[in-house]
Amino acid sequence: MKQSYLFLALLLPLFQVSFSQNGNQPFKVRDDFEINGDIAIIGNQIVNREENKEKPNIPFNEVSEKARFNDRFVMKYVDVDTNDHTFSSSSATLALNSGKKRNLLRAGLYWSATYPHTFSEKKKENEFKITDKTRNIPNTVLLKIPSKDQYLHVEGTMVFDGFYAFSNLDFKGSEPYVAYADITHLIQDTHNFEGEYFVANILAANGEIKGGSCGGWAMVFIYEEEGASAKKITTHDGFTSVNTVLNYQINPKQNAKGRILGASIEGDLNVVGDKLVGNFPKNNISFFILEQGRSRDDFFNSSITKNNQHVKSRNPNSKNTLGFDIYDIEFSKYQQILTDEQELNLKLITGADKPFLFFNAICIETEKNENGTYNRFGNSAETKEIDAFDVSAEMAKAGIGEDDIKNIEINNSDKGFYNVIGVYFNSKSVLKLIETLNKKGYETNYLFDDKTNYHYVYTHHSLSFDEALKNRDTLSRDPEIKESWILVIKNNN
Repeated sequence: MKQSYLFLALLLPLFQVSFSQNGNQPFKVRDDFEINGDIAIIGNQIVNREENKEKPNIPFNEVSEKARFNDRFVMKYVDVDTNDHTFSSSSATLALNSGKKRNLLRAGLYWSATYPHTFSEKKKENEFKITDKTRNIPNTVLLKIPSKDQYLHVEGTMVFDGFYAFSNLDFKGSEPYVAYADITHLIQDTHNFEGEYFVANILAANGEIKGGSCGGWAMVFIYEEEGASAKKITTHDGFTSVNTVLNYQINPKQNAKGRILGASIEGDLNVVGDKLVGNFPKNNISFFILEQGRSRDDFFNSSITKNNQHVKSRNPNSKNTLGFDIYDIEFSKYQQILTDEQELNLKLITGADKPFLFFNAICIETEKNENGTYNRFGNSAETKEIDAFDVSAEMAKAGIGEDDIKNIEINNSDKGFYNVIGVYFNSKSVLKLIETLNKKGYETNYLFDDKTNYHYVYTHHSLSFDEALKNRDTLSRDPEIKESWILVIKNNN
């Protein structure tokens, strides 16, 4: 097998799709902060019912026990911006405490929807006719921020795409996805990032599909704030409909306040069995996460809530989003956080309803933070290794010539070391290789360069060069892998 190093200096996050054998994408830490500041989340649905005079832009507010599910409606795109160049759009407003000086550290945009194809209609129960089978890659959207009049193009990373989850029947007929983009660089020029945000051209199924169409977007802001208490803020993302446990490391102060924030799709109102349960393992304390409007047995219920209230500062501001949830809950109001606890576990339990959780975060007051720290990957030593990685020096140590060093600029990717085993122009070749390697136990991903249309297929992504070398040695013993090399990606954020 040919072994070589290909070092690519990339500026911002790439297009990336993850594949796992069970069809779900395990949750991983996205951001890990200890700051004197806070976290906020906003968002909205992107499809809504269309029935008689009730158009999608009109809020759907039926929340009684007789409220119908999204699979009982024809679902169409919401499009509220009066812009002829968008086919879907909705908005939400970020409003923080006035009069505070702030510094934005991270703004992340998630979008998620069910998307097996563009349009289908129900012929009879559980039988659908596809009238437009088009399915484009849903990794780009448009974003309008408060300080701009025009939309900005945003290209994201595919956290998960059910279209490629061949082994999981839960996704057949709905093919949900979730994408993420770091948009900090688009809005951090101003310390006042409050206002109305629009997200447009999110792709989702229209008409009627198995289980009903749903979708929306969530925007997460993490920021330093004058006079704010020290907080531990950790975010996770992935995609799962199965019982999942998320683990958070904490260091709470006396009488600490604590919040849990998150977003999901496919949670139906009035279908019981889905719960979110917290646990402090040291003192063996378990408790349900709940609030007014979110019961312990129907937590994911098609609503966007904060502090026990329906969030109204959205367009449309449906009380029933027909399959899209955002929550921001101060759980410490009913569950004390003991100072000797060092962990908080959250468990997603599903029953008849099968919501797909794709984002969750905790924000817990901690001991005083004098300087403020920021660990994007939760391990500052490893990220320092990447930031300080000397390409030329490592090439010299390995006895590799300059012909193996390539520097390019591609939009959007996570920093780290990638074990690449092939570069392809044809997407069919990519899918064939991915399917083959998944059967062998790999969790294969690819990075897509939209400037060259090259697909970089890789088997491992790590934050340590030594780990990447070990992965390369493992790959060298696989006779089906003909060549491999290492990409070093450094973000210039």
